[in-house]
Amino acid sequence: MASQMCKNTCPFGYLHIREGRINNRGTAFGGCRVYLPPKTLRTLSLIKKIKVIMKQRTMTSVLLLLCALCMRAATIDVKTNLWSGTQTVTDDWQGSVQVTADGLQQAVEGDVIAVTVSEISQTASYPQVSLRKTAGWAQFDPAVGVNLDKDAALPYEARMTLTADVVDEIKANGFVVTGCGFTATSIDLIQKKELEEGEKGNPVHTVWTGDKAIDWSEGVTDGWLKIDAAGFANAQTGWKLRFNYSDLAIGAQGHISTGGWTDMPDATEYVQLTASFFEFTITEAMLAELKAGGCIVTGIGFSLTSVELIDPAQVPMISCAVDNGSIKCWEVDEQPQISVTLQSLEGSDMNTTVTLKLRTDAYEDYFTKTENVTVQAGGTATVTIPLTLEPGFYHAVVEANYGLLRDFNIGYNPTAITAAPDMQPDFNEFWAKAKEDLAAVPIDAKVTLDEEKSTGARNVYFVEMQSIDNGDGKPVTIRGYYAVPKAEGTYPVVITQNGYDSNGASQIYWPDTDSNPEWIELNISNRGQLINNRAPYKDENAFYGEDYKDNEWFAYNFGDKDTYYYRGAYMDVVRSIDFVIASNELDCAKGKVQADNIFMTGGSQGGAFTIAGAALGDGRINAIAPSIQFMGDFPNYFKVGSWPASTARAMQEKLGLSDDKMYEFLSYFDTKNLATLVTCPVTTAMGLQDPVCPPRTNFAPYVNFKSEEKQYVVNPDCQHETPADWYNSYMDFFKAHLKGNGEPEEPSEPTIVPITLWQGEQECTDDWQGYQIIDASKCQLTAAADEIAVTVNATSPTCQYPQLMLNDKGWAQLVDTEAIPLNGVDMPYEATITVTEAMAEEIKANGFIVKGAGYTFTSVVLKHKAYPSDTEKGNDATTVWEGEEAISWVEGSNNSILIDKANLPENIKEGDKVRVYITGLGVESATGRLLANWTALDGFSNISPLKGNYYEYTLSAANVNALKESGLRVSGNRYTATRVDIIDPAKEYLIISQIDDNDIKAWEKDETPNLTMTMTNVEAEDVTVPYTITIYRDMVDEETGTHSVYRTYTTDVSLPAGGTTTETIDMTDLDEPGFYQLIASVDGNDVCSYNIGYDPTGIVSPDDSQPDFWKYWDEAKAELATVAMDITMTEQPEYSTEARKVYLVEMKSVADEAGGEPVTIKGYYAEPTAEGVYPTLIQYQGTDNGTGSVGSPMNGDDRKDWCEFILSTRGQKLCRDDKYGYDFYSYGWGDMREHYYRNAYLDCVRAVDFIKSRKKADKDAIFAAGGSQGGCFTYVAAGLTQAFRAIAPSITGHADFTDGMRIVNWPRQKFLDTQAALGYTDEERDVFNSYYDTMNFASRVNCPVITCFSLQDTTDPAHTNIAPYNLLVNVDEEDKEYIINPFLGHSTPADWTQTYMDFFEKYIGTPLPPTGIETITTDNGNGENAPMYNIAGMKVGKDYKGIVIQNGKKRVKK
Repeated sequence: MASQMCKNTCPFGYLHIREGRINNRGTAFGGCRVYLPPKTLRTLSLIKKIKVIMKQRTMTSVLLLLCALCMRAATIDVKTNLWSGTQTVTDDWQGSVQVTADGLQQAVEGDVIAVTVSEISQTASYPQVSLRKTAGWAQFDPAVGVNLDKDAALPYEARMTLTADVVDEIKANGFVVTGCGFTATSIDLIQKKELEEGEKGNPVHTVWTGDKAIDWSEGVTDGWLKIDAAGFANAQTGWKLRFNYSDLAIGAQGHISTGGWTDMPDATEYVQLTASFFEFTITEAMLAELKAGGCIVTGIGFSLTSVELIDPAQVPMISCAVDNGSIKCWEVDEQPQISVTLQSLEGSDMNTTVTLKLRTDAYEDYFTKTENVTVQAGGTATVTIPLTLEPGFYHAVVEANYGLLRDFNIGYNPTAITAAPDMQPDFNEFWAKAKEDLAAVPIDAKVTLDEEKSTGARNVYFVEMQSIDNGDGKPVTIRGYYAVPKAEGTYPVVITQNGYDSNGASQIYWPDTDSNPEWIELNISNRGQLINNRAPYKDENAFYGEDYKDNEWFAYNFGDKDTYYYRGAYMDVVRSIDFVIASNELDCAKGKVQADNIFMTGGSQGGAFTIAGAALGDGRINAIAPSIQFMGDFPNYFKVGSWPASTARAMQEKLGLSDDKMYEFLSYFDTKNLATLVTCPVTTAMGLQDPVCPPRTNFAPYVNFKSEEKQYVVNPDCQHETPADWYNSYMDFFKAHLKGNGEPEEPSEPTIVPITLWQGEQECTDDWQGYQIIDASKCQLTAAADEIAVTVNATSPTCQYPQLMLNDKGWAQLVDTEAIPLNGVDMPYEATITVTEAMAEEIKANGFIVKGAGYTFTSVVLKHKAYPSDTEKGNDATTVWEGEEAISWVEGSNNSILIDKANLPENIKEGDKVRVYITGLGVESATGRLLANWTALDGFSNISPLKGNYYEYTLSAANVNALKESGLRVSGNRYTATRVDIIDPAKEYLIISQIDDNDIKAWEKDETPNLTMTMTNVEAEDVTVPYTITIYRDMVDEETGTHSVYRTYTTDVSLPAGGTTTETIDMTDLDEPGFYQLIASVDGNDVCSYNIGYDPTGIVSPDDSQPDFWKYWDEAKAELATVAMDITMTEQPEYSTEARKVYLVEMKSVADEAGGEPVTIKGYYAEPTAEGVYPTLIQYQGTDNGTGSVGSPMNGDDRKDWCEFILSTRGQKLCRDDKYGYDFYSYGWGDMREHYYRNAYLDCVRAVDFIKSRKKADKDAIFAAGGSQGGCFTYVAAGLTQAFRAIAPSITGHADFTDGMRIVNWPRQKFLDTQAALGYTDEERDVFNSYYDTMNFASRVNCPVITCFSLQDTTDPAHTNIAPYNLLVNVDEEDKEYIINPFLGHSTPADWTQTYMDFFEKYIGTPLPPTGIETITTDNGNGENAPMYNIAGMKVGKDYKGIVIQNGKKRVKK
C-alpha cells in the first residue's frame, strides 16, 4: 500500500523496500529504500525528522513526509518585457535595439531572451537575430543568435538561452539586438519561477496618517514631521519604511533624519520625488535609531499623507507589468487607458490591488483609481483602467501589489494643446534688425582640409567664419566641420545644429568621410560652445564673464534682448546658411552646392536653432527636422521642467524682474513665436519621458508652424534622446523634399492613366465586416498627387453613419487619410483620395486595405499622373556582357562575372540601372548581388528571391564612382546570368502597362488561356513595342533541377502618341493540365509575374501509397483504440454564454513512442445549453511555430446552434512542448512509429472519438475544416474515420510530396536534411513520405468536399492542393467543389468561412454517406480510357482484374 501510494505521488517513482542505511543513493530503514534528490539529503532538518520517525517506526508517516519533500515545486514561465516598439533591421545589418542592464539584474543562467519578430525579409540572404555586447557590438563567445526561416509563421519568437558568461556580461552592461533582415516588436526576458506555497497576511502596518506639508524653505518654521519611536515598536530589519505623499511640486525632494536631527544610518540620501512614495529598507542600525528616537521627515515640495511599514514576507509573489502599449501619446480618436498584467507565483489564489495616480505635467493631481483584483494560483490577470483626458501631458504613477510598479508620462491629443504666441509688437522688427546687423559682418570664411578625416568619399574641412557681435561691436568667430563629396556633381546640403554644451564636456562631432556620400554636410558649433569652448579657442569665452563660469549660456546677458546670448546664437544659425551658399564659390565646394536643397536638423538646443534657421533664414531652408527641442513656451516650460527655470529664476531675482517682464524678454527667443514664421515642411521627434525639454514644450512650436506639411513622432520610451532610427527617418524626409534645382518638378499637363487595382463587388457591413486588400505589387506606380478612386454603388439603409476608410497593412488608418462619410451621396459615387508623399511610400511598400461600414463598392482605381520628358528616346540599353554563366557563392562552385570598367559606358551616371538577365532558377531561393569588383556597393541590398526575366538596381552617384574605379561584378547564388545591360531610364519610352486581372486564373479545359494588356503611350510620338509572355512550368525539370522556358508568345504593338491600346495574346497551345509561372513584359520591361493554371482537374498526381498503407493505418487506429480518452473538461466562464458553454478539453492520445505514456492533447469545445442534438464542426489548425498566441476559445454566441471543437495536436498551440523543436516534419522522420505526423494524425482521429462521446453532438452531422496543416488534418481525418458529413480543407499542406519537392523548398529541405542524416536513398525517402501524404488518404474520403486554395501560394502551392482533390474517387462530382483564389498567397479570402458553412448547411439532416463499397456492378463500363483505381486508391492499368473505381463508379473488371 505504501509503495503504491508513493508511486502515485513521488516524482522519482516507486520505493524499494529493504533493510539498509542512509547513504548518498537514498535513505533506507525498516526494509524501505526511499530515493531522494541529493539536495534533499543534504538538509539536516530532514535527517533529524527521519531519525525521530524511525524511532517511532511509523512507516506511513515517513513515506508521506519524504514524498512531500521530494515533490518538485510547480514552475511557470514569467516574461518580463525589456523593450517594445518597432525596429527594422535591414538586409545589410543596419538597425538595432540596445537594452540596458537595469532590467537584467535578476537574470540567471538558463534564462531566455526572446525577440518577437513581426516580419522577415524575403530579400535577405541569411536573415538572423544576433545578440551582441554593447561594447563595440562584439559577438559573445560562442555567438548568441537565431537564424530565421523565411517561411516561418509570423509573429515568430526568436529564443536565445543565456549561459553564465552571457548573464555576467549583460547584467553589467546590457546588450544589443541586431542582425539581418527582420523587424522586431518586443524583447523579453523569460524566466522559470517556482510557485510559492503558504498563506499571506496583510503586509502593511500603518505608523501615521494625515496631511502634512513638508517644506524646508528658509522662513518656514513647521515644514517637517516627527514620527515617535512608538510607531516602530513592531518594525523588523528587512521591512520597508515607506513615506506616501501627494501635492508634488517641481523639484521635490524627501529626506529622513533621526529623532535627534542627525543622519539616519543607511538613509542619508536626498530622494528626488516623482512617484507617490519614497522608502528605505530597514537595516539593523536604522532599526535601532527608529526604536530609540523615531525619525523626522524633511524635504521640500510635497505633502506627507502616511507612513507605513511593509513586511515583504507577507507581500504576495506576483509579477506585475504595465502594458507598454499604455505608455504613449494617444491621438484624439484613440481611447487612453492603462493596463497592468499580474502573474502570480503563488500556489493559491491571491487578492491584491492596482492603483493609478495621475497628475498633469504641471504637477496638479488629476485622477486616482484603485482596482481590487484576484489572481489565481500560478495564473495571470489584467486590470485595465480607461481614462478621460483633456489635451495635454500627464504623469502616471502605477502601484500594484503593495509596491510602486512604474511611473511614466502619457499624452493625449497633443495638437489640441493651447500654446498661443506671445510675441511683442516689435518682434519682427527686432529680428529684422538682427539680420541687418549680421549682414554687415563679412563671413571671412577660412577653410582647412583635415586630411586625417578625409580618407573616404568626402573631404572634411575645418571651417571658421565671422558672425554678429555680442554687443561690443566685435564679430564673434564660430567654427565647424564641412564635408563635401569628392566626386563631381551637385549635392543637397544638410546643416546640423548642436545641443547645449553643458559643462563644456559635450562630444564634438564631424561628418564622417564615408557615411553620407551623396550629401554635403555642415556641423556648426555656435558661439562659445563645443569647438569654441575647447583649446585653443576656450580663452575667447572669458568674454562671457561670471555667468559663463558654469557654461550657463542661458544666463548670459539675461534680461537684455539686444545683447542676450541667444540673439547672437540664432544669428550664428543664419550665418551657417550664408556660409553654405557662399561655399559654392570656394575651392572646397565650388559649383557643388544645390542652393535650393538646403536642409537643417538638430536636437535639444540644436532643435531650437533649427526652428530659428527656418524662421529667420529668409526661405533658404527647404525642410527641417528639429527634435527634443529647447526654448519652447517659457511660461509653461517653467511649470513642467526644473531647468532652465532654476537659472531663469536666479537671474530674475538678481535683476529684480517681475514675471511679466521676464516672460516679455524671453518671448523674443521663444520657439513658439519663431514657429509662426516657419512655412517649410517639418518633421520632428519628441521623447514622451523627456524631463529636460518636456513634450508640452515641443508641441508649443509645432502647433504654431505655418507649414502645409508637418509631421511628428512622440517616442514613448525616450527621455531627452531620439530613437536609433531618427537619423534615417529625417534623411528620408529630406530626400522626399529635394527640389529639381530650378527646373519645374512636373509638366503642367500630365497624362492621367487609370490603373485598376481591384474590380468586383465587396460589401462592407454595418458592423464593419468586409474589406478588400490591395496588394503592394499593384501600387508600384503610385506617386504624390495621384488619386485613388473607389466606386461606391450602394449604401446600407440601416447604417447610421456609412463611411469609407483606407487602412494600412497593420489595420491602422492609412497615413494622411480620413474617413469619407457617405450619407446622402448620389449613387454611383466616386470617393476620391489624393495621394501624398507619405501615402505613396506606404502603399508602394505594403499596399493598403479598403474597408468601412454600410456600403458596397465595385472598383478601386489609381488615377496615375504620368509626365513625359523632352529627352530623346530610344537606345536606352547598353549591353556590357553577354553569355551564359552559372552564378554561385557556394564554396567549391564559386563563380561570378567581372565586367571591366573599360567596358562600362563612358556616360554611365547616377539614376542609370544595372539590369541582369537570368535563367536557371530552381526550387531554392536565388539571390542577386552587385559589387564594385569585391567592394560592396553603397546602399545595395541583396535581391532575393529572384523571379522574372531579370533583376536590376538603380545606381547612386557613389555607386557610379565605385564602378568607374573598380568595374562591375555580378555575383549571387543559384542562377545563370545571360546578359548585363546598363539602362538609361531617361531614354526609355514612358509606357504604362496593366494586365486584365481576370486573366490571372486557373483556366478550365474548355477555355483558351489568354492575357490582355492595356498599354498607354505617354510620349508625344508613335511607338512600336514588343509585348511578350514567357511561360515556365511550376515544377523544375527533373534532369537539371531548374525551370526552363515552356512557351513564349510575342507580338509587336503600335501605340499612338498619348493613346491607349489593348492587346490580347491567346495561348492556344497551352493545353497541358498544370500550373505555370507567367511573366509578361512590354518593351523589355517586366509588367507582371504570376502563377496561372490550366485544367487543374486534369492534373495527374497518382496515389503512391504502399501496398500495406491501409494496414499500417488500421493498426495505428487499433493502438489508439486501446488508449482510454480520460477526458477532462473545464468550463471557460469568460467565453460561455446563455447560448453555449465553452470548455477546455484535455484527453489522452497515443504515446510518442512504443511503450511510452499516452500524450495529453487539448482543445476548446463549445456546446449549446439547450437540450437536443446539434451539427458539429471540428476545426483543425495550421502549423504552430511556437510563438505568438495559442489561440482563444470560440465565443459562446458565435455559432449558437452548433457544437464546435478546436483541436490542438501534440506539441502545438495549447499543447506546446519544446520536445518537438517546432520542426514537426523532421521529428521522428524515418521511424514509422515515432514520426510526428503518424501520431498527430491519430490525434485528429481522437478528436472525432471525443465528438462521438458527446450526447448533444449529432453523429450524422459532423463536419470538419482546417487550413494549411489543418487542411491536411481535415482530409486525413476524413479518410481515417469516414465520420464526416462534409469537409472544407483549404490551402492544404502535406500533399503530393513527390511533385512538391520540385516546386517549393519547404518541406523539401527538411526531407533532404533528414534523408542525408539517415543515409536514405531518394526512393526510400519517397516511400516513407507516402505513408503521410495527404493525397493518399483521399481514396477513402466518402463525404462532400469543398476546398479553397491560392494560385500565388509559395508554401502549399496550387499543384499540391489539387492532388488530393483529384483523388476523391468516392465523392460524386456534384458533391465536390474547388475554389482557386487568383492573387492570394498562403491565405484564404475573407468570406471563406461563410462559404464553407453555407456548403455544410446543405447537408445537415441528410444521412451519412456509406463507409464502404456497397454496390458493385459487373459490366465493362463506359469511358474505358478514364483512369482506374483499386480499392486502396492506387492507380492501375488496363490489364488489372478485380474491383476498380472508374469514372467515380465501382465495378468488377474482368
